[in-house]
Amino acid sequence: MLAAATAVLERDGMDAFSLRGVARELGVAPNALYTYARSRDALLEEVADAALEHLDLTLLSPDGASPSPGTPRADPDEDQEAARRRVVDFAAHVLAEFRAHPAIARVLFDRPIGGPGAYRLNEALIGAIHRCGPSVPVSARIAYPLTALVFGHAIIEVTDDARTRWPPLPDPATSPLSVAGAEPVPEIEDVFRWSGENLLIGCGC
Repeated sequence: MLAAATAVLERDGMDAFSLRGVARELGVAPNALYTYARSRDALLEEVADAALEHLDLTLLSPDGASPSPGTPRADPDEDQEAARRRVVDFAAHVLAEFRAHPAIARVLFDRPIGGPGAYRLNEALIGAIHRCGPSVPVSARIAYPLTALVFGHAIIEVTDDARTRWPPLPDPATSPLSVAGAEPVPEIEDVFRWSGENLLIGCGC
């Protein structure tokens, strides 16, 4: 059922998503779905959480293994810059997934998700930030603005494909600082990575 619901969501979008549409995709009567889904919103949240389960959390691990729950052991030989780069690489991976699946991204923007995929992601992200140096409570706080950075970029990009490019430069006579700050014109991906890295550095990572 989740596969069918995902297909309907990605094809029709969040606003048009319905249990009736999912039932039609499966070739069953709509009331047959209520055995498995309490409501349209509950099914949307299950689809979004399942998408979070498919994020590549091994990017957050120094050995490329799936992160285990709980506080990671401190490694005195851990390179702080490498640990920080893993977090930024993972953030870029999440943004790429949002670009590839804008309808699922819309669901994640629209409501908090509290399923196993979301909690597994949160554990792995806090643990990876903790490896950069901050305590676990501070790492949990840092995870929030980092998530907001990813969502902010994604909201702009998935709601308007043209936003993946910068607008034309303004007249330097009226906006000299805007023009000076945009030369040379940076790639949006570079701006995203620069923002993520400096956010972490500023928070003590």
